[in-house]
Amino acid sequence: MNQISALPNPLEILFQEYNQGRIESVGFRSLTLHAGESNSYRTLKSALIVPASGRAIFSFEHEPFIAKRGLFLHGCPDKILTISALGEQDFHYINMYYENDRPLLFSHKLKNPEQTFSILEQILKLHPDADIRSQYQQEKLTEEFFAQIFADFQPEETYNESQIMSILLDFIAEHYAEPLTLDALAEQVNEKAGHVSYLFYKYKNIRPIDYLINYRVRIATELLRSGDYTVTQAAHEVGYRDACYFSRIYKKRMGFPPTRILP
Repeated sequence: MNQISALPNPLEILFQEYNQGRIESVGFRSLTLHAGESNSYRTLKSALIVPASGRAIFSFEHEPFIAKRGLFLHGCPDKILTISALGEQDFHYINMYYENDRPLLFSHKLKNPEQTFSILEQILKLHPDADIRSQYQQEKLTEEFFAQIFADFQPEETYNESQIMSILLDFIAEHYAEPLTLDALAEQVNEKAGHVSYLFYKYKNIRPIDYLINYRVRIATELLRSGDYTVTQAAHEVGYRDACYFSRIYKKRMGFPPTRILP
């Protein structure tokens, strides 16, 4: 019994990986396995697996897990996975894929299943390649999804930090063209500037100012691609009055001048 209790908590390990910026979504996918069917394949990526309806057995090279609504599973790459639907109901589930080689296999209860599914349904409706606003919305919802995954492990801290980040990202999305400072961001959430920097490093692996600049550059890229804006006009739209300064920043971030984007 002592040996079992001494084993590391796989959810805690996953949480540490997330805090260190080693978990970044590469896509969400809704999947269905019809009643009575089985599917077997070698896994290529790590995944958070969230059953939506029905029941199934997930067997990772003979290590089985029951999959049903209210639980989530974690799978890792380079395993032969066999999924078998149970009963007479189709099995529906949603996968979030990410790149990580750590061999973690486990299941865990969701603290707020309905909230988690609400977030996932919103993510699945988005088309992240469409425009920057959709990409931003997916990033924001993905952070909310992680907050749900880790709610049992460190509920208060995860929830509070996730809420603070959500407010900050919303504020940047609405005021990116204004002369924002770190102190201005900190004021929005009644936190110290140093704590805001810490949160951006923790959740985005980037300084707040760099996130703001990247956001401006992405908006400017869309404006230039539309063919309706000159470089000077696009620079003004995203908060730069000096088009030459904007062009230098753009080239530093993108590796080429903004004029290359013009149709």
